[in-house]
Amino acid sequence: MDNNRCKICNKKLKWGKLFCSPHCRNIFRTKENSPTWKGGKPKCIDCGRQLARYGAKRCRSCSAMGQMNQNWLGGITKLAISIRNCQKYKKWRLDVYRAGKFQCSVCGSKNGHGKTIILNADHYPKKFSTIISENKISNLKEALECKELWSVENGRVLCFECHSLIDDFPITFKHGQN
Repeated sequence: MDNNRCKICNKKLKWGKLFCSPHCRNIFRTKENSPTWKGGKPKCIDCGRQLARYGAKRCRSCSAMGQMNQNWLGGITKLAISIRNCQKYKKWRLDVYRAGKFQCSVCGSKNGHGKTIILNADHYPKKFSTIISENKISNLKEALECKELWSVENGRVLCFECHSLIDDFPITFKHGQN
């Protein structure tokens, strides 16, 4: 190749020049051809998405998943959700409501007289998570066989307001917090 030609459009040049115009020089100096190009922003090591920052290794959604999340509890969330969505849990909850006469066990509020109260069935005195960990429940089948988990005596009815005042109430459900 002739050294006196533009590297982009191949026009003849005066000796000592690399490009015929600023336009050709700008085309050449983009991305890979730039002397300062370092490969662009990195990609997420989990999903391959381009990252917003150079120092990052994972995107926001991947860095907040699973064991990397600050609220990680050892993988019990999926189990808890499957237990709470099963038919036996729905029956337990209804039995607790009936035993508590559909009335909050703390403040005594109930539905009626133009007032709608959201009621929750709460495992008490032994918490749901305590029962799961003490009985070493790791799947839905083991949960369905655990008598302690389905005991109506280990349940109480709470209105949403009283339930939200309890220390172990999920923070995502508390009023005014995101």
